[in-house]
Amino acid sequence: MRRYLTILSVMILLGAILVAPLMSKSHRFRLAESASLYAIELQPGEYELRLYDDVASIYQRKKLIAVVSIRIEPIEDAVGNSTFCCEGVLKEVRLKEKRVLFIEPVPTTQSGG
Repeated sequence: MRRYLTILSVMILLGAILVAPLMSKSHRFRLAESASLYAIELQPGEYELRLYDDVASIYQRKKLIAVVSIRIEPIEDAVGNSTFCCEGVLKEVRLKEKRVLFIEPVPTTQSGG
């Protein structure tokens, strides 16, 4: 019985790992100039923003750059995806109907940059 519970637990864990990317909401944004996000320097270019409940992962060319805590707020007047930087610091990404505010980095085992 214990062996079956262990196998079931492993299967549930593997299923959750495989399904997690499908549950995220992915958006693309572009930086026109360099910006920093906490201690990470982001170069101009295309980025992918994957949103989970209160955490976002930022990728460039399929490489994980940063994982940050976020707050999502609705907006009414956005035209498309855009970024908002203040003195070279990336503060938020505005999507069609919401803005994603970056709150703080989330410690991970992967190194960014």
